Amino acid sequence: MGRPPKRLLADVRLYVETVFPLNPPSFEDKNCRYLPDNAAFFREKCNILDSLERDTIGKCGIICRVPWLIMPDDYALIALNSPEARDYYSRLEAASKSGKLRYLYNLQELTKYRDQTAVLNAFARAAELHCYPMILNSTSFDVMITNAGTYNTTVIFATRSMGFKDVEEGILIKQKSLFLEYQNHFDDLYKKSESYWKSKINEGPDVLSEQVKGYLIP
Repeated sequence: MGRPPKRLLADVRLYVETVFPLNPPSFEDKNCRYLPDNAAFFREKCNILDSLERDTIGKCGIICRVPWLIMPDDYALIALNSPEARDYYSRLEAASKSGKLRYLYNLQELTKYRDQTAVLNAFARAAELHCYPMILNSTSFDVMITNAGTYNTTVIFATRSMGFKDVEEGILIKQKSLFLEYQNHFDDLYKKSESYWKSKINEGPDVLSEQVKGYLIP
């Protein structure tokens, strides 16, 4: 795994500027490693979760377009068709249940659920799996922010190339300044999302359903 392509580095820098428009954190090319395909991408993420499991104070945050943790019946839709991908999912769920990993996903993904019951079931698992929806300003990249073992202060940006539906590539960046900005950003988003949706869950299924519809219907 060598240096990332210049076009991918440029895309990540543009994405970071979108997320942090006022004072975007920078990163140096020398601190970046390229994850060129699904096998490398999922293998690296499995290694991260393995490191997280062994680290008593380690933690990880994920901002993802797709709610992997609450889509057990839809493996085929998110290309869980390789040993690396299936291994990643099983480790992801275990890390989430342990409380070491927190997960935010794109609220619009709930439109893919077939009925109200499916949506309510997704929220029923939210507290157990530390997995909540939010409105994403941009869905260009999935982001994994990790502080554990050999992956101390690591951020991974992952994307799917145009025209390749199930092929992911990514950049792993080890730079403390970028990590700290993203960690604070994630913590803020997660606290707001968790607090908001827990309040709606406590108000009952009818209120929760109406609230979700209000976001998803134009």
